[in-house]
Amino acid sequence: MLKSLLKDKFEEFIFEYDRVIGKTQMIHIRFRDKLYLIGKFTVTLRFNGQILFRNNTNRAGSYDHPHVSEEFACLGNMKEVLPKMIYAGDYLGGLMLCHDFLCNYNDDDPYYKVDEGWRAVKQYDENNNEIPLGSTDETSEEEDELEDDRRLG
Repeated sequence: MLKSLLKDKFEEFIFEYDRVIGKTQMIHIRFRDKLYLIGKFTVTLRFNGQILFRNNTNRAGSYDHPHVSEEFACLGNMKEVLPKMIYAGDYLGGLMLCHDFLCNYNDDDPYYKVDEGWRAVKQYDENNNEIPLGSTDETSEEEDELEDDRRLG
Protein backbone atom coordinates (compact mmCIF):
# COMPACT_ATOMS: atom_id res chain seq x y z
CA MET A 1 0.00 0.00 0.00
CA LEU A 2 2.79 2.43 0.92
CA LYS A 3 4.50 1.96 -2.44
CA SER A 4 1.32 2.59 -4.45
CA LEU A 5 0.62 5.82 -2.55
CA LEU A 6 4.10 7.24 -3.12
CA LYS A 7 5.15 5.67 -6.45
CA ASP A 8 5.57 9.08 -8.14
CA LYS A 9 7.87 10.22 -5.33
CA PHE A 10 9.80 7.10 -4.26
CA GLU A 11 11.32 4.17 -6.17
CA GLU A 12 11.85 1.82 -3.26
CA PHE A 13 11.11 1.29 0.45
CA ILE A 14 13.11 -0.75 2.91
CA PHE A 15 11.85 -1.63 6.37
CA GLU A 16 14.48 -2.61 8.93
CA TYR A 17 14.24 -3.29 12.66
CA ASP A 18 15.17 0.32 13.59
CA ARG A 19 14.33 2.40 10.52
CA VAL A 20 12.30 2.98 7.37
CA ILE A 21 14.23 3.92 4.24
CA GLY A 22 12.77 5.53 1.13
CA LYS A 23 14.70 5.97 -2.12
CA THR A 24 13.34 8.93 -4.08
CA GLN A 25 12.72 9.52 -7.72
CA MET A 26 14.82 12.39 -9.15
CA ILE A 27 14.41 15.56 -7.09
CA HIS A 28 14.21 18.97 -8.80
CA ILE A 29 13.87 22.43 -7.28
CA ARG A 30 12.24 25.34 -9.09
CA PHE A 31 13.88 28.61 -8.12
CA ARG A 32 13.08 31.89 -9.82
CA ASP A 33 12.92 31.11 -13.54
CA LYS A 34 14.91 27.84 -13.52
CA LEU A 35 14.50 24.18 -12.62
CA TYR A 36 17.54 22.63 -10.93
CA LEU A 37 18.43 18.94 -10.92
CA ILE A 38 19.24 18.05 -7.31
CA GLY A 39 19.49 14.24 -7.37
CA LYS A 40 18.04 10.97 -6.12
CA PHE A 41 17.98 10.58 -2.35
CA THR A 42 17.93 7.93 0.30
CA VAL A 43 15.73 9.22 3.12
CA THR A 44 16.19 7.36 6.41
CA LEU A 45 13.64 7.69 9.21
CA ARG A 46 15.20 6.08 12.28
CA PHE A 47 12.81 5.05 15.01
CA ASN A 48 14.82 7.10 17.52
CA GLY A 49 13.67 10.24 15.63
CA GLN A 50 16.83 10.84 13.58
CA ILE A 51 16.26 11.77 9.92
CA LEU A 52 19.00 11.45 7.29
CA PHE A 53 19.01 12.64 3.67
CA ARG A 54 21.68 11.14 1.39
CA ASN A 55 22.04 12.41 -2.18
CA ASN A 56 23.09 9.35 -4.16
CA THR A 57 23.62 10.97 -7.56
CA ASN A 58 24.43 14.69 -7.50
CA ARG A 59 26.13 16.07 -4.39
CA ALA A 60 27.75 19.50 -4.32
CA GLY A 61 30.83 18.75 -2.24
CA SER A 62 29.62 17.86 1.27
CA TYR A 63 26.15 19.22 0.47
CA ASP A 64 23.42 16.76 -0.40
CA HIS A 65 20.86 19.54 -0.95
CA PRO A 66 20.84 23.30 -0.36
CA HIS A 67 19.48 22.61 3.15
CA VAL A 68 21.34 19.34 3.86
CA SER A 69 25.00 19.06 4.83
CA GLU A 70 26.59 15.61 5.25
CA GLU A 71 23.13 13.97 5.40
CA PHE A 72 21.82 16.23 8.20
CA ALA A 73 19.12 18.74 7.32
CA CYS A 74 18.21 22.15 8.63
CA LEU A 75 14.52 21.30 8.93
CA GLY A 76 13.30 24.62 10.27
CA ASN A 77 9.80 24.31 11.69
CA MET A 78 9.71 20.60 10.74
CA LYS A 79 12.45 19.65 13.23
CA GLU A 80 9.94 18.89 15.99
CA VAL A 81 7.08 17.59 13.83
CA LEU A 82 8.98 14.88 11.94
CA PRO A 83 10.32 12.99 14.99
CA LYS A 84 6.80 13.04 16.50
CA MET A 85 5.44 11.49 13.29
CA ILE A 86 8.11 8.78 13.43
CA TYR A 87 7.41 8.01 17.12
CA ALA A 88 3.71 7.74 16.28
CA GLY A 89 4.44 5.30 13.44
CA ASP A 90 3.31 7.72 10.71
CA TYR A 91 6.04 6.71 8.27
CA LEU A 92 3.95 7.53 5.19
CA GLY A 93 3.35 11.07 6.44
CA GLY A 94 6.99 11.41 7.43
CA LEU A 95 8.26 10.31 4.04
CA MET A 96 5.80 12.61 2.24
CA LEU A 97 6.94 15.55 4.38
CA CYS A 98 10.60 14.70 3.70
CA HIS A 99 9.92 14.56 -0.05
CA ASP A 100 8.20 17.95 0.06
CA PHE A 101 11.18 19.32 2.01
CA LEU A 102 13.61 18.05 -0.66
CA CYS A 103 11.58 19.68 -3.46
CA ASN A 104 11.64 23.12 -1.85
CA TYR A 105 14.24 25.82 -1.32
CA ASN A 106 14.44 28.78 1.04
CA ASP A 107 16.73 31.38 -0.51
CA ASP A 108 17.09 33.22 2.81
CA ASP A 109 18.89 30.48 4.71
CA PRO A 110 20.53 27.67 2.69
CA TYR A 111 23.70 25.82 3.61
CA TYR A 112 24.62 26.16 -0.07
CA LYS A 113 22.89 28.19 -2.79
CA VAL A 114 21.00 26.08 -5.30
CA ASP A 115 22.21 28.11 -8.29
CA GLU A 116 25.85 27.70 -7.22
CA GLY A 117 25.84 23.98 -6.43
CA TRP A 118 23.42 22.38 -8.89
CA ARG A 119 22.78 22.52 -12.61
CA ALA A 120 19.71 24.16 -14.13
CA VAL A 121 17.96 21.83 -16.55
CA LYS A 122 15.01 24.01 -17.61
CA GLN A 123 14.20 27.69 -17.82
CA TYR A 124 10.87 29.52 -17.91
CA ASP A 125 9.73 32.89 -19.22
CA GLU A 126 7.49 35.38 -17.38
CA ASN A 127 4.39 33.49 -18.62
CA ASN A 128 5.69 30.20 -17.17
CA ASN A 129 6.43 28.76 -20.63
CA GLU A 130 9.51 26.59 -20.93
CA ILE A 131 12.26 28.24 -22.98
CA PRO A 132 15.76 27.04 -23.95
CA LEU A 133 18.31 27.44 -21.17
CA GLY A 134 20.23 30.67 -21.46
CA SER A 135 17.46 32.37 -23.46
CA THR A 136 17.72 35.74 -21.80
CA ASP A 137 18.75 39.15 -23.01
CA GLU A 138 21.91 38.92 -20.93
CA THR A 139 24.85 36.77 -21.99
CA SER A 140 27.55 35.57 -19.66
CA GLU A 141 31.18 36.56 -19.96
CA GLU A 142 31.98 32.95 -20.88
CA GLU A 143 29.42 33.01 -23.72
CA ASP A 144 30.88 36.31 -24.99
CA GLU A 145 34.40 34.82 -24.99
CA LEU A 146 33.22 31.74 -26.89
CA GLU A 147 31.54 33.96 -29.50
CA ASP A 148 34.75 36.04 -29.84
CA ASP A 149 36.78 32.82 -30.33
CA ARG A 150 34.37 31.64 -33.07
CA ARG A 151 34.68 34.94 -34.93
CA LEU A 152 38.47 34.94 -34.75
CA GLY A 153 38.58 31.43 -36.14
